[in-house]
Amino acid sequence: MITGQIVLYPILNLNTFVGQGCNFKTSREKKVMGMRWYVNALEQTVIDALKEDFNISSERSPHTGVWIRDNKICAMGVHSSDLVSHLILFKHKS
Repeated sequence: MITGQIVLYPILNLNTFVGQGCNFKTSREKKVMGMRWYVNALEQTVIDALKEDFNISSERSPHTGVWIRDNKICAMGVHSSDLVSHLILFKHKS
């Protein structure tokens, strides 16, 4: 069994992520993807990696995080200021 924790610290300007399904508009009315999209994309990345690399099926919760049955495998916290993310924390519980 693998135990431990992975912590990532990307700094991304989410104002540059634009596309269909945008749910946030800046003051200049440029549509950007937004924080909810970002968290969903991170969760999907974890779900895909677990499936492809470890053949483990997982799913999202109604809130945030990734679950394997009744066990939370990934929790995340994202801090941002004006849609510039500063911290993402992925935790693995043993």
